[in-house]
Amino acid sequence: MTEDELGRLYPISLIQYDTNWPVLFKKEKKILKSIFGLALKIEHIGSTAVRGLMAKPTIDILLEKESYHIHRGPHEQNWLWDRVYFRDYLNKNPAEAQRYEKMKKDLAHKYKNDREADTNGKAEYINRITEEAKKEL
Repeated sequence: MTEDELGRLYPISLIQYDTNWPVLFKKEKKILKSIFGLALKIEHIGSTAVRGLMAKPTIDILLEKESYHIHRGPHEQNWLWDRVYFRDYLNKNPAEAQRYEKMKKDLAHKYKNDREADTNGKAEYINRITEEAKKEL
């Protein structure tokens, strides 16, 4: 999904601080701890974690668990769930997975200290393969 498409799908809408945001975070933190265990570091981050600050009404949560990077999102965020199509396509097409690996290596070398450029360098490829996967799978 392009930045323009993402912006149109999720326009920025700020609302007044809601005193319920910390309460919602604490409830979610309890659920996450029950799922992932006690060795998990869970932090309320973003503007909703700053008392009195206007924010987009989304509770941002940072999870840390033994070097895992946990992705989480609502069902409506299709771009996030599209990653499953991408994964399945690469698993079904080893030659395509090898092309992706080569591109990843090239970009990692080129943008060793620029994660954003690395991500942007893969975006068109990932979008194209994801669309192909949706047609095929």
